[in-house]
Amino acid sequence: MEETRLGGEFMDEDRLLKVMACAIPRTKVSYSTGEPSSLPGFFPPIYRCTCVMESFDLPTLDGLHLIEGLCDGVLTGVEALAGFPSFKTLPYAAVLGFHGVNVYGSESRNKSMVINIENPYEHTKTEEVARKWKNDGLVVAVSDSLSKYEKMAVVPGTEPKVVSTLHAQAKK
Repeated sequence: MEETRLGGEFMDEDRLLKVMACAIPRTKVSYSTGEPSSLPGFFPPIYRCTCVMESFDLPTLDGLHLIEGLCDGVLTGVEALAGFPSFKTLPYAAVLGFHGVNVYGSESRNKSMVINIENPYEHTKTEEVARKWKNDGLVVAVSDSLSKYEKMAVVPGTEPKVVSTLHAQAKK
């Protein structure tokens, strides 16, 4: 029997572990000095590992049944809410042919359907896109690879204007 001195009192470690096992039967606490790597040579070992493992039982339906399909009132296709595009709302062109699509590292031997989604804003400045969509919702900012565009009042009491800030300037 091992005894541990804690706070001036002697404790029976075996008795303490038995009580803890009864008090928390579904929880296993592991304090390890080091866990071996799950992929040696790629991941290092984990030192000073403190983990808590709890068993999880999947919930049951208890006599209930799942209803397949969409809920009543869901809008799809052209009626779908903004931000949920589909082929009914996006301009596209589809071509069926031998395109040599890479499938698991080799070219497909059969015909493949290639769909090209057309971008109506391809040659439009980001600033113009932000102005067009400002009435569809609350646009806080729009960003491209170079700048962040946001609406702000440059002079207090005047109409807000779209102001661009280079990303490099924004980090400072």
